[in-house]
Amino acid sequence: MWGNHTHHWQGNSVIMIQGHLIVLDLWPQLYRYGHNDQWKGTKSRWMDWRNVVKRYWQGSPDEFWAEFSTNGKPMRFTTIVQKLCEECVWVHAAIAEHAWRKYGFYFTDLFTYWKGGEEHLMMKPSAIAKRYEELADHWGEGCP
Repeated sequence: MWGNHTHHWQGNSVIMIQGHLIVLDLWPQLYRYGHNDQWKGTKSRWMDWRNVVKRYWQGSPDEFWAEFSTNGKPMRFTTIVQKLCEECVWVHAAIAEHAWRKYGFYFTDLFTYWKGGEEHLMMKPSAIAKRYEELADHWGEGCP
């Protein structure tokens, strides 16, 4: 459902246009095309689907449903999203703490942003985690 360029695509989608199924990774383009307000309302749900699909792909379907079932019954979609969100908060906090330890003195140089012409130190764990991943992508495992 996510993208037709992966082995997971099996021709399933909840959106069909003129007989063509629209993969999940193309939804932003679809909704932005002349309907910016419509995308604003859809983006949150799209991100929920993206996160669930990403987790689903991390293992086998059996592993996914073992984690997201209670008493042998699959959890509701909103419960899965909530559980993933709680996990994400924990992961971001752990990454932020790791970044503080890893970069030490350089943290205040690497984890800043500009707003209103002023430089600010990042404090949100989600922002720190995002920057940490950007640095890892740029520098590889041997980051400064």
